[in-house]
Amino acid sequence: MGTSEHTLTFTKSRYVSTTSEKDLGGQVTDEYQLSGTWRATDTTVTRTWYNWDEENDRRVNEPTRLAKNYLFADAGGDLLIKPWIWDDPTDDYWRYTRVTNPIQNLLTGTWEWDCQECDPHERVTIIFSDDNSYTRRWVSTSDTSVSAFRQEGSYNHDVENGFILLMPSAVTSTENGEPVEVTKETEERFVGQTLRLAYAPTERPDVIAVSPYVIEQAWNPTTRMREDDSNYPYGDYHRLMKRLDRTN
Repeated sequence: MGTSEHTLTFTKSRYVSTTSEKDLGGQVTDEYQLSGTWRATDTTVTRTWYNWDEENDRRVNEPTRLAKNYLFADAGGDLLIKPWIWDDPTDDYWRYTRVTNPIQNLLTGTWEWDCQECDPHERVTIIFSDDNSYTRRWVSTSDTSVSAFRQEGSYNHDVENGFILLMPSAVTSTENGEPVEVTKETEERFVGQTLRLAYAPTERPDVIAVSPYVIEQAWNPTTRMREDDSNYPYGDYHRLMKRLDRTN
């Protein structure tokens, strides 16, 4: 019926699993991501995650844990492991092949998330430069208006955890191309703050799965700081950002 391509990333603090399902013609029919934390012994990796309570729109209080047997083959080049995304016990093993050139070495460039299904339409573009500066632009387009919000500053790359720490130094806003004054409260939420993005590779070298800072962090009105969002302790890597300027 088609193919499913699975990419499993282990960072220092999380796992991220991305899946791309394609039909026989190679067209993508579904994409989804899972994330949590992990702990390994010589023979098992315990996958830990929180399920989502749809009725109350929040995560459940207690995590779910599931041990997966594994072993290495081909001098460590292949990982044989119980199917990572399956929640039920099985005798099956899946073979994962180690990626020799992870995206961590190819971060600099222009990345874009284009949400065609969003209403109004949203687009986020981030440019990471070699000098550790960045520019991020968010654009919302409706039938009657185009709103844009731009931030620029510096960033640090936490490779071990797969985090990108944005430190905005300036923010600007426009409406239909005309400058709009940024309120003091809005500026306070960005300038002087550290915004954390989390990311992981996918099966494509020009696409990364991103957990945005609006998921990673929540604004605390008391401390006037961004803090870890307890609803998403391991992020939500639903934004697929495509590299615009190179594909290898």
